[in-house]
Amino acid sequence: MSLRVISGSAKGTRLKLVPGDGTRPIMDRVKESLFNILGRAVIDSNFLDLFAGTGSVAIEALSRGAAFATLIDIDSKAIRTIQENLILTRLGERAVVRRQDAFTFLRGQPDRRYDILYIAPPQYKSLWSDALQLIDALPQWVHPTGQIVVQIDPLERANVTLKNFVVTDTRAYGNTVLWFFNWTHSPDLMNDTSVKLEKIVSELMILYAITAPPIPLERMLQAPAAGMWGDIDPSNISLSFFKVDVPFSPRMSLARFLARTIATSPWGIARGLNTFDAIDSDEVFQRFARTIMMPASMIQELQPDARKPALMSAHFEVPEDDAALRLFDVRDYL
Repeated sequence: MSLRVISGSAKGTRLKLVPGDGTRPIMDRVKESLFNILGRAVIDSNFLDLFAGTGSVAIEALSRGAAFATLIDIDSKAIRTIQENLILTRLGERAVVRRQDAFTFLRGQPDRRYDILYIAPPQYKSLWSDALQLIDALPQWVHPTGQIVVQIDPLERANVTLKNFVVTDTRAYGNTVLWFFNWTHSPDLMNDTSVKLEKIVSELMILYAITAPPIPLERMLQAPAAGMWGDIDPSNISLSFFKVDVPFSPRMSLARFLARTIATSPWGIARGLNTFDAIDSDEVFQRFARTIMMPASMIQELQPDARKPALMSAHFEVPEDDAALRLFDVRDYL
């Protein structure tokens, strides 16, 4: 069965996809160009459409080989249209449709890393920049090789300061602009860093004979092996971190302090930890702290149904949010 659009001409109207006459889907120039640019990146991708409208863009991604799509929209009529279109296209088994505010969704914990995130909200409300900044604040939404696509009117273009992503391509089509964002750092560099961190933490576990959680942070700080690091000055630990009403937050703060202590010690420098400045050092130190608290080898020992943020929080004695982030860190290891 082929498909054709029978009403509407822009994302956000109630388009319907119905059986056609054997021709490929009729797409407007923007959508055609979008998927030509994305090319093979769509195949086997996880696709997120934050302001899904009729669902036509995510459905097109699924039809081109995307493995999975999440479609978000706050409007009940849009949700019904998306569901009808997924039934017509027989692509519903590879999609999840949520009636939810996109910003509420982005403030939650990511349920997966997405390869392509598509942002095409209602125009002239600066919603695109708000969504982009939320993703930038929690970049775990985006796979290390993933990208963000923003569709806006040229009049909406404005400077936006991002920490983790940078514009890599811009295409203009009349009154529509496609804006492509990728990670500011090399995905391969981040992957190499993750491997390095796992190896260093494995070495630490052997040195301290640690075989099971919770990780004894105080002992590691106060009793370093020869040649590792010197005396610890407790005044360097900010007390403000310990005044958070989140279970196990003090332990995670101490883990971040330990991560920085290790990275700046002769032992850490000898293992290349002082090269973190080559990418986003703050993100890497937080990842290093999570790796110390939840080594991949110990996560692998858990039963699959125990690899959930709430259960890992209790098992490793870490905040639930950090447990969720760590599950993404080790996604390729499990």
